[in-house]
Amino acid sequence: MLNSGTSPHGSAANLQVRGSEPLVVGRAEGHVGAGYSDPGAVRGCEALGFGSADGGNGEDMIVRNALASVATGDLDASLRWYRRFLGEPSHHPMDELYEWELPGGGALQLYLGPERAGGTSCTLIVDDLAATCDELARNGVAVVDPQIGELVDTAMIRDPDGNSIAFAQPKTDQLAR
Repeated sequence: MLNSGTSPHGSAANLQVRGSEPLVVGRAEGHVGAGYSDPGAVRGCEALGFGSADGGNGEDMIVRNALASVATGDLDASLRWYRRFLGEPSHHPMDELYEWELPGGGALQLYLGPERAGGTSCTLIVDDLAATCDELARNGVAVVDPQIGELVDTAMIRDPDGNSIAFAQPKTDQLAR
């Protein structure tokens, strides 16, 4: 999430979407960039060669994709639950993390984080929301507050930790990327 608060360090994050190109994060005066409200975090990025805390080099940062991360207090139990809908994880890069690659290019990560469990959310894009809701119901998962919108239909569920999972069916290709 990007922070639009001010900082004495003078860098900022302003989102722009350029047609079908990747998300671009630029800089503007008086703001902390790329979601960091802690000026030390921005200085830490500078140490890694990712621009500077005082406004950077003026180049745009290109965001090409995104990962959704969901925290759990019981990794084994949550892994069993997510496998029912997503199948086997694509990757298990560390003991406390599993990852499913999604056909559209993103990924969903499930990680052990008891202090954050129940406080995370993500949105999963589906082709057929009605079929998804039927599958969830067959598996005993309550669908909460389905919404029919002009551009997207959505349905919400909660995982065993209480995290919010939204399923969305966009009505245009523009929203489905």
